Amino acid sequence: MKVVLQLALFAVSSSAFLLRGGPVTRSLSSPAARDSKTALNVVYSFESAMMAVTGKKDKVTAFYYFPECTFCKKIFDWAEENGLDLESKGITLKNIRDENGDPSEYGYELVAKASGKKQVPAIEIGGRHIMQESGDIMALFSKIYLDKEMERKLSSGSGIKVESYMEIADLLD
Repeated sequence: MKVVLQLALFAVSSSAFLLRGGPVTRSLSSPAARDSKTALNVVYSFESAMMAVTGKKDKVTAFYYFPECTFCKKIFDWAEENGLDLESKGITLKNIRDENGDPSEYGYELVAKASGKKQVPAIEIGGRHIMQESGDIMALFSKIYLDKEMERKLSSGSGIKVESYMEIADLLD
C-alpha cells in the first residue's frame, strides 16, 4: 500500500523526475543547491534509522519542514509536548520555503539529497541518510532523545554495536 501511494504521489507531483535517478530536466537553480550536494540514502523504516544512529553513532543533523505542513506541525507539537527542543539537540531547522512561499535554498538542498523527493517532514541523519515519515521521525526522536538509557548509551563510547534488526528490536523493548 505504501509503495503504491508513493508511486501515485510521484506521478502526480512531477513528471520531470525519475523514480530513482533524481532530476532529469530541471537544474538546481539555487547556488547553495549546486554546491556538490550529493544524494543520500533514503531510509524507509524506523529500524533502519535506529541502525544508523545506534550502530554508526550518526546524529540527526537537520530537520526539513515548511510551516503549513500538517505533518511537520505534528512533529513540532509533539516535541513541544514532550519538552524536546530540537535545536538544543544540534538539529538545524531548515524551512524549505522562503517568505514568499517559493523554494528556499533548503528546498533545493532537500531535493538534491533525497534523490529528487521534496517530501517533508524529513530529517538528515549523519550526512548519509534522509528519513521522511512523521511517525517514524517521532519514534526515532522519542527513542534517542527521551529514552534516558538510550541517550546515555549513545553519548558514551563508540556507539552501540548492533549486527541485526533483531538486536534493534531488543533495544526498543
